Amino acid sequence: LMAVAGAAAGAAVALVPATLRVKFKVDDVVSSLLLNSVIYYALMALIEGPWKDSFSGYPISPPIEDSANFPVLLEGTRLHLGVVVALLAAPLIWFLIVRTT
Repeated sequence: LMAVAGAAAGAAVALVPATLRVKFKVDDVVSSLLLNSVIYYALMALIEGPWKDSFSGYPISPPIEDSANFPVLLEGTRLHLGVVVALLAAPLIWFLIVRTT
């Protein structure tokens, strides 16, 4: 569920430069770089506000539960299911970029 939420948030953020590119012919690299600052400060406002860990004196969010992380594939390493997801997504992304208009 967390991966789907992250992908949806990333798609929503990517929609802004894409819309600016299509509607107003704004360079997508420049608009993406400028949007990075907006997203950074919006997240910092959330972390220092409603998402702030009430047990910490620092602007930090509570830790993500272990159940929200991908399962580890090899014990003793940081290799997790995200590698498999990325390897399966790579051919799909290649097809979308190369074979579609």
